[in-house]
Amino acid sequence: MEQCYEDIRQELMALHYKGGFQPYRGPSWTPGIDAPDIGRQSHDSGDWNVFYLYLHGMVYDDNVEKCPKTIEMIKRVIPRHYEHAFFSAVNPNTHIVTHHGPTNKKLRLHFPITGLNGTRLRVADDIRGFEEGKAKIFDDSFDHEAWHDGDTTRINLIVDFWHPDLTDEEVKFFKSLQNSKIRAEKKLTADMKDTFYSVIEAAKELRPNDNSWWALSEQDRNILGAIANSEVEVVEEDS
Repeated sequence: MEQCYEDIRQELMALHYKGGFQPYRGPSWTPGIDAPDIGRQSHDSGDWNVFYLYLHGMVYDDNVEKCPKTIEMIKRVIPRHYEHAFFSAVNPNTHIVTHHGPTNKKLRLHFPITGLNGTRLRVADDIRGFEEGKAKIFDDSFDHEAWHDGDTTRINLIVDFWHPDLTDEEVKFFKSLQNSKIRAEKKLTADMKDTFYSVIEAAKELRPNDNSWWALSEQDRNILGAIANSEVEVVEEDS
């Protein structure tokens, strides 16, 4: 994954033009803090936005199409990925409150891409910082929380994958149970407005193409300028 850093960063920065980020939100019955718009949020200060590629087995086709190299990398490097992957964008002065994942059947990979100054992550009693382009892996069923005190938006690629101690047969069994559970929940809650799925869908409309929240570093601006210039050159060549 670290060898693919430049390609992933290029696709991430292009999202500044393409849009697709949305506020991180959950239904009102989940742990967290009441959000000012819909559902609950998991930060008590600052701002947290996400760009979903996979979400508990669901594929976000529009977003996947915007990041082909990132998706190819996930499938190649992590063949037993959990079908849960997203870009996590945390703004300056944000605190993500203490929380934990639901199961240790999986591990979580954080791949830091940009805006790392002032960021730290606590897992159980261990607090560590991030290094650009260097992956970290931890068991998110342990209690954890995160802070970002930098001046620019910190963005990680987060990818969950099945625990390596599980056999392929066990993964197949658990995946079948998970897919059945997702189908049942979506069917049972199709007409409800305060479910895991309905709140996430509604959150798409809170910030559909507005990236004014994104605090860019000078390096990020240079990358965006190069992307914009390359797109102009392609258009001129086509003309």
